[in-house]
Amino acid sequence: MSRNVWLPGFACESWIWRELVLAHDPDGIFVDWPEDRAGGIATRGALASWAIREYLSGEPDLVLIGHSMGGVASVDIAQVLGARVKQVVLVESFLTSPGPFFQNLLMESTPTALRRRAVDMLQRGKQKASPALRESLQKLDYTEKALHLHCRCSAVYGDRGFPDRAAVVAALNWPPELLDRIPIQTVPNSCHFPMLENPQAVLQFLRDVAVIV
Repeated sequence: MSRNVWLPGFACESWIWRELVLAHDPDGIFVDWPEDRAGGIATRGALASWAIREYLSGEPDLVLIGHSMGGVASVDIAQVLGARVKQVVLVESFLTSPGPFFQNLLMESTPTALRRRAVDMLQRGKQKASPALRESLQKLDYTEKALHLHCRCSAVYGDRGFPDRAAVVAALNWPPELLDRIPIQTVPNSCHFPMLENPQAVLQFLRDVAVIV
């Protein structure tokens, strides 16, 4: 039976996943990125290698659920581990540089306490993370890597309050072959943190892709 691995985004912490899914996935692996101001993990490849070494050695069958940078890391991990990875799920994870549509973090309607908690987390994380790693995430093209994943892959993005799924998909700037390879769903009334802003819709998405029951 596969074990789920929950990877947060850049400057994010595992609670963004743990508080949503722990009750549904008590055996899940919840990743927290290390403090790395010195730049020991300054590249995306090094990030994936670190995650494999620290969390995934000895785990035979894995499903990788990655938020933002965690999704990019999931693609790299899947390339390294091959058949051990059974599925990759991308959550607000950008395989090519996205358009302005995706630049906002949270909906204006997000409760103040939740907004503050997310912003405080990001501020803490940015102080701990390698600037070089952050720079490496600015311009991406993971099209070929994603096209050649051996496993099933799916993706979900916040709709920023726009119910037109086609417009959301177009804003991703994915080439047609990538759109054919990876099915995309949207989460209503959410931005970069759909698991915080619309948790019930994200839980349903995770059930739809058979990550949880």
